[in-house]
Amino acid sequence: MRESIKVIKYCSRASLVFLVLTYVVSVNLEGHFISIDSMWIPNNFLITLFGGVFASMLVVVFCEVQKYLSVKTNTEEYLFYQSVYLYQALMQMRINIEDYLKHCEWQVPANLFDESIRMIQCEMNALQLTDYATFEHGNDSLMIEHGRFRIESLSKMQPILLAGIRLRLAINETEYYNLQKQLETHTYLSSNKQITSESPRIARILNDELKRVCLSVSLMDSYITAIDNYCNQRFKWDEMKVKFVFIHLGDTCLQI
Repeated sequence: MRESIKVIKYCSRASLVFLVLTYVVSVNLEGHFISIDSMWIPNNFLITLFGGVFASMLVVVFCEVQKYLSVKTNTEEYLFYQSVYLYQALMQMRINIEDYLKHCEWQVPANLFDESIRMIQCEMNALQLTDYATFEHGNDSLMIEHGRFRIESLSKMQPILLAGIRLRLAINETEYYNLQKQLETHTYLSSNKQITSESPRIARILNDELKRVCLSVSLMDSYITAIDNYCNQRFKWDEMKVKFVFIHLGDTCLQI
């Protein structure tokens, strides 16, 4: 988008310059204020030249404006749907954590967050690298919001990407603690004890990650709402969000 804006500004200035030159030569042709008419540089040639360049530049400006408007709309849609995908991945991660906190008898797998984190990281990178710029610069609300989101919100969400590592460390610590306890009490089990949210370490990690996920969900909700408001509720985010809540509640009820 920034490149389109640069081309539009450059061609607009250039077309204005050649329009003025065409006008000056036309007036001079009638009034003969400056004698530049000669066999080698006739006034008609200058008018044709300047007028042709002006018309060509004007066509380029029109094409670039159309391209800019199309890219702007496509970028808004891209930002919205990528944000929704990120919101969906965060909600799924939240559901998983809540399920394992609620069902203390379930064994917590070491790869619990792997799939969600892959999706989250992919969408975060996509949003971080998306260029959104308009002619209004400091007065465009979405441009301001997108810049703030890239700098502040995504930085606050970065700790989620380490959730899998923290969970694996907690599981390893719990397994080591259980093994140490078995050695101290001389009670050996035929198989390893299941690691569940009953373990204080695991419960603490899951609760900490749940807080981070809830914060990220709130940040994404604010950002998506800002996009939808800017686009005059074109995407109907409020309706979509209600569906996500119903899905969340439905998944929760199925586990009861």
